[in-house]
Amino acid sequence: MASTSSKVQDTANSVKDEAAQVKSEVMDLTEGRDDIPTPMRAVKNLGITSGMAYTAGVASIFLSLAMWFFRRGGKRETAERLAIFVGLWPPTFMALGKALEGYERPGR
Repeated sequence: MASTSSKVQDTANSVKDEAAQVKSEVMDLTEGRDDIPTPMRAVKNLGITSGMAYTAGVASIFLSLAMWFFRRGGKRETAERLAIFVGLWPPTFMALGKALEGYERPGR
């Protein structure tokens, strides 16, 4: 019984060591590689922060609501469609903010 427990413990330690090695190899692939153009790196280089992206997401929610409630004129359907279109932006801005947080606070 003790040998089975020992084998399980050895296997668990082996898996942990392998996971740590793979993690360090993956981190080595991305660390210091400024030559790889990525969309997020381009957004970060523009000076956009996660706070800006989150603010844009919240603002687009309010803009969509304002467009919906204050639509007027002969083409109400067009105004409603535009409000719905703007209402689709918040998830994109929130995802952008979350991705930018990874650059601002590595390891989170």
